[in-house]
Amino acid sequence: DEESGLLLVYDISDPENPVILEGYVLGHAAEDVSINEMNSKAYVGNHEPSPTDVPCFVSVIDRNADSPYIFIDLPDETQCVQGIEADEALNQVFGTTHIGEMMYAFNSTDDTIAYSVDIRGPFDAQVTGLTGGVPEGFVLHMHDLTADGDNHRAYQAIHTLAPAGGGDEEATEEEGEISGRWVAAVDVDPNSDSFQEVVIIDLSNGQTADAVPGHGDNEDDVAFEDRFVHAHFVAVDPTRKALLVTGEHTGNLGVVDIRSDALEQVVAISRPIPGCERVPEIDPETGLPLPVSYTHLRAHET
Repeated sequence: DEESGLLLVYDISDPENPVILEGYVLGHAAEDVSINEMNSKAYVGNHEPSPTDVPCFVSVIDRNADSPYIFIDLPDETQCVQGIEADEALNQVFGTTHIGEMMYAFNSTDDTIAYSVDIRGPFDAQVTGLTGGVPEGFVLHMHDLTADGDNHRAYQAIHTLAPAGGGDEEATEEEGEISGRWVAAVDVDPNSDSFQEVVIIDLSNGQTADAVPGHGDNEDDVAFEDRFVHAHFVAVDPTRKALLVTGEHTGNLGVVDIRSDALEQVVAISRPIPGCERVPEIDPETGLPLPVSYTHLRAHET
């Protein structure tokens, strides 16, 4: 598989001169890696199906074992895991599927599936500002996942609403791709009264999906801190009770209070580039300009 992932292990005892120690072959389009520091196992999902008998699986690399490879098979070609992270206190690892609309919990002791949680049902039940709900034929495309080991919650970014067959960036304006502005929080504490319950956190920041469907639908003069947060990467700070969410195409960072699951602040982390203008891409078949959300910012030749 020419798009197999490769996991590299570096010796970073001298940070200025890192040395590659080992490499491990992974599944197709492997993306995120998490280390369970309790047992030093590395977990990596292949977020797109591999051309193998089992298309979706999580690779577990145990460098202390005689045979370092362990594989956790997933049900079908829609259940490939993208974002993944360990909760060491629970000795479990959590993975969110790219297009499967599910979150999986894996036991790190024997590397088996502990349980799965449906994300789509709670999304449909809780989301507002999306008239008609998720368009027919579309699914939730989810990206990063982070685990809060202090409070035992798993947060996953809902990055795009788009057809299952194409990548997030391949859906066209005509297909009506909707930029994701939500995070799904799952209670993974087995001692909690709300164990496995899902809360959808809204990052619209006043820009609902009805009002501004795609990240390219914002006017240039809308400040980055006034835009919705196009959820991609997530990180939690348990001490400050904060969840941080990067806005991939919206130039901002969302700060969520994890006690209320409310968006508290949006910070601009990008800036306009002086001397740049929108130059529309031309459709090679029609010769007409493509929609503005599929243009690029290019500097003047001067």
